[in-house]
Amino acid sequence: MFQCVHAFRHAEGCGRSAECENCTVRASVKKAAQGQRLAREKARLAVQRYRTETELFFEVTAAPLSCEGFRGAIVTMEDIGQRVELERARAELQCFERELEQGVQKIEEAHTALKVLLEKKEEDRIDLEKTLQANLKNRVNPHIDQLKQSRLSAAQQEVLRVIEGDIAEITSPFIRNLLANNFQLTFRETQIALLVKQGKRTKEIATILKCFTRAIEFHRHNLRQKLGLTGNGLSLASQLARFE
Repeated sequence: MFQCVHAFRHAEGCGRSAECENCTVRASVKKAAQGQRLAREKARLAVQRYRTETELFFEVTAAPLSCEGFRGAIVTMEDIGQRVELERARAELQCFERELEQGVQKIEEAHTALKVLLEKKEEDRIDLEKTLQANLKNRVNPHIDQLKQSRLSAAQQEVLRVIEGDIAEITSPFIRNLLANNFQLTFRETQIALLVKQGKRTKEIATILKCFTRAIEFHRHNLRQKLGLTGNGLSLASQLARFE
């Protein structure tokens, strides 16, 4: 059993408080007593049940009732609390789905913007490489060609060939790809990696860089470790070629 909370808040009981004027159950009874029929009128009642206030939801159906001059009404109240909770849950789910769709749309927009930005960055990189290649071809290579025609010692000619190879590597993807893998190479290791890729042997590299062969061997060993080639017998030069 339960009772409307307003029955406890007014000295004269149910139907006397100001809130009772808007009571769906009370209005349904009045209309039915006047000969009207009502079907499934939704009602929300604040009730006291087992000394605890709670909120209940009903559908009220009312019909007039007369017997031997007596005029009254018959009223049924169907508890629709579970249905209301289900509707609330469905509404919350729909709200969540809308928010999710909006979130997905924002992510897609951000992805599109990032894609455009990356494409623009790649276009800028290609333009920069083309400009650099043109400058090297028109402003640096002629001086290298002049040096080739001059009287250079064998050591100087070898250094010139290294310079020419390094210039060619500036615009190649090798260094970019090598550094992109985050091998944490030092400047000297990068130098030696370039020379190894060009086919230079340890003694030749030592001569070019004017250092001991043991130092080159040390750096080559570090290169193999950082590239994950220790103990597998693979050629360092062939593995470096993968970054072209």
